[in-house]
Amino acid sequence: MGASKKNYNSNWGEGGTTPAYFLTQSKKMKATNGECARITVAPTRLRRLRPTRRLVHLLPDEDVQNFKCYEILRYKRSTLDGRIYPCRFSYSPGGVGRNICDSLSKLGHVPKFLSAVGDDYQGTILSKSIPLQSSNFLKVLKGRRTAQCIIVFDKRGDCRLLMGDMEVHAEISPKLIQENEVVIKTAPLVVLDANLSVESVEEALKLATKYSIPVVFEPTDVEIADKPFRTPYWKAVKLITPNLNELRHITSTFLENRPNKPISYKSNTVEEAAYLAKQLAGYIENVIVTLGSSGVLVARKALAIDPFLNYQQTKEVHLRHYPCTVVKDFVNVSGAGDCLASGIIAGVLRGLPETQCLSIGFTAAETALYTQSAVPDKIFEQGHQCWNTSAKFETLQL
Repeated sequence: MGASKKNYNSNWGEGGTTPAYFLTQSKKMKATNGECARITVAPTRLRRLRPTRRLVHLLPDEDVQNFKCYEILRYKRSTLDGRIYPCRFSYSPGGVGRNICDSLSKLGHVPKFLSAVGDDYQGTILSKSIPLQSSNFLKVLKGRRTAQCIIVFDKRGDCRLLMGDMEVHAEISPKLIQENEVVIKTAPLVVLDANLSVESVEEALKLATKYSIPVVFEPTDVEIADKPFRTPYWKAVKLITPNLNELRHITSTFLENRPNKPISYKSNTVEEAAYLAKQLAGYIENVIVTLGSSGVLVARKALAIDPFLNYQQTKEVHLRHYPCTVVKDFVNVSGAGDCLASGIIAGVLRGLPETQCLSIGFTAAETALYTQSAVPDKIFEQGHQCWNTSAKFETLQL
């Protein structure tokens, strides 16, 4: 079996279940079919829409301080030329960071949520939408606007227009992270995304390295997916959750001479993901690739029965594909991907095997598909069978 056993902060076990969460600036909505709705920014499909009508949705950017605002234009042809269309709007707190904070809380792990909001109505509502133990760490800025974003999708789910107000995110600075050093020092896990500035990402990783705290990295979007790997502290990242496009970009950071699209794999999503993830797993211990309706692919030097942290490494990288069931009668996809990630993280915090972490993630994601809000009021009970069920997978050989 393997070389070295990975040991992390002693807060990992009971009593140390409060992850620090840094998530900032804009993040495009991640939508897909089925349970694994955390996927690409590029063509995402909302199959619940009637195919006989051309629908334009105004949906939120997945941002920390973001309010869901969507519009359905029920016309055969919609022209963005300044005219007014009858529409329906719905506002609610959203964004990847808030969603993961909310869903993790409902799964029994209340995070300390570091971010910034304005002292406006939106900031107040967002603060009240997460537990007090989380909102206590929000920086409320007098006279500033809480970030909001609207994205226009065409009937195929392709993004056509994005409008956002993100100025407040500059306040999530290295200084803010330094001021909360104790949060990282005492956390069993730091969850970080790419919307922070490179300087802030570096500061968070520097502190995580200093205190031997493992980092879960959410790449967020293709062009910024490699931010941690531009810093000297990237080895603090122990688990990443890219989609296929983000995976390509991150892999190219490590393997500059690799072709952008491996010709022998480009026609098969799962095979290409496996090919790239296997290479990346030589640098990052746990690679979890979300593939939309194709499920999830895991690449790491460990067995399926091993937890994601504190395990005995194997000599070779193992590839496992976890298919998911396509859900056709869903209500809302905007928070399913965040609930998937939260379920996996909740399993990681409990030291559960990989297969059980995926089971929890899939179940949480499916629950989110049947609610109007990004995160359900109640995800599932602590006694739900998914906590003790192993997700089914197929071992891949390349």
